[in-house]
Order: sequence, then C-alpha cells, then structure tokens
Amino acid sequence: MTLSVVIPCFNDRHFIDTCFKAILEQSELPDEVIFVDNNSTDGSYLYVRRYSKKLNLILVKEKDQGIEYARKTGYSLASSDLIGTIDVDSIIAPNWVETAKKEFDKNKNLACLAGRCYFRDKSFLTNIFVFINFISYGTFRRMFQYWGCNAVFSRRIYTELGGLGGLVSMRKKLNMRYAGDDIYMSELFIKSKYDLKISIGLFAKTIADTDLRRYIDSIITLLKIKFAFNA
Repeated sequence: MTLSVVIPCFNDRHFIDTCFKAILEQSELPDEVIFVDNNSTDGSYLYVRRYSKKLNLILVKEKDQGIEYARKTGYSLASSDLIGTIDVDSIIAPNWVETAKKEFDKNKNLACLAGRCYFRDKSFLTNIFVFINFISYGTFRRMFQYWGCNAVFSRRIYTELGGLGGLVSMRKKLNMRYAGDDIYMSELFIKSKYDLKISIGLFAKTIADTDLRRYIDSIITLLKIKFAFNA
C-alpha cells in the first residue's frame, strides 16, 4: 500500500523546514510528497526544491487562490493508494505514515482516518478556541473530527465520492467566505457507506487559527454545508 502526502502552501516558507524535517524522520517515508504553492510571494516554491533529492517531491503551482483549490489540485495529482493531507505548519509524528498504512491494511472498507492535533501556540485564546471548536464541530459532525492538517483517506473512495469538486460549486452557490474544505470532507465521508476512524496514533502538532472573524465564518459555513448535504 502506497501513500502520498499533500501540502498546500501560501506564504509559509518559515514553516517548510520543520514540516519537512518531520517527514524525513518518518519510520517509513511517504511514496511521494506533493507541494502545492498557492501564489506565494515569499519564495516558498523555490525554497522547497532543496528537498527534492531526499524525497519523491512533486512541485505544482495552483493559480486559483484558496486552500480548497490547492488541496483539490494536490489530491488530483496523487498516484498512491492513500492520500495524507497536512498543512505546511504541521509537524507529524515519527510513525505517521506507518500508522496510516497499518490502519488501512486492517480495514479495506476504511474511507478516512482522522488524527489528533496538538496546538503548539498554547495561549489562553487558543485553548478557548479549541474547546469551543471541538464541541461545535464534534456535535455537527457526529463526533468525526476531520482536519485537513492531519488526516489520511483512500484515493479510490475519495474519487468515487466526487472529491472536492462539489465544494467549489457549493461555495459560489451559497456565497461562503470560509473555505470549508475540512467541513465538506467530513460530510462527504460521513454520508458515505464506508468506515471512518479517529486514530490516537495519527498525531500532528500545528498552529491554531484563532482569528475571531474567520471562526464565525467557519461556523456559518459549517451550517450551510450541513444543510446542503441534508437537503
């Protein structure tokens, strides 16, 4: 079983080294790493090339601005059985790839494996944000917590379910300001006939987005996507 890691990036050059250091320290290296530059102006695209000799690195530019476009492009280029999705500020655990492959080997009906996220910026505001986020998102997502910064899913099942293509048209139709890729993917898998699992072993450290306006937009987006899937 093979695994591709997809990493979207927009002006996050300062996170690249820590992200790729964690990938290189894996007990089992990913079969390919797809780095999607989303119109960065800080030299991220050129800087990440230094890792092309150590990993099977695929570099691509996505001109349409937005993380949903970057992820969609990265997923479409993946050639492995499994697609691992992280952010450039994610620091994955040393056995991340190995853990994912073992879980999917054990269950051929598994569509998505979600993991734990540890937020490195442990401020009071971050703790409040995480608490509210887990309660609200967990309630609406039936306690399946999918994070684009730390998840692995079956490429075959993702393709069968239509992927992120529906989100692009949904955003325009519902006038959503927040990308909503995490929310959309959660609903996509929840509504399927396939199994879902949250794994303690699939662990990543990341940075919390505590912008209040974006958080409010994310809740509105969650409700819009939820109602759209149930319509």
